[in-house]
Amino acid sequence: MASLVACRSLLGIFEAGFGAGAPYFLSLFYQRRELGLRVSVLLGISPLANCFASALAYGITHIHTSWGAWRYLFIIGKQ
Repeated sequence: MASLVACRSLLGIFEAGFGAGAPYFLSLFYQRRELGLRVSVLLGISPLANCFASALAYGITHIHTSWGAWRYLFIIGKQ
């Protein structure tokens, strides 16, 4: 359990930089007048993508086969 908590903590630490890093990365490619639209699209579409991902995962985990349904999440996720 301790190793899982440590891995989850490290994932959270590394993922925390995405909020500040994504607008900075986009600023390398877009001009200042274009950047506001791009960042708002990035931040606005993110919750919508999470909704579809959750619904898709729910559907995949309800597949009834001889394998465990959780295995299909990994198989389909790698595609």
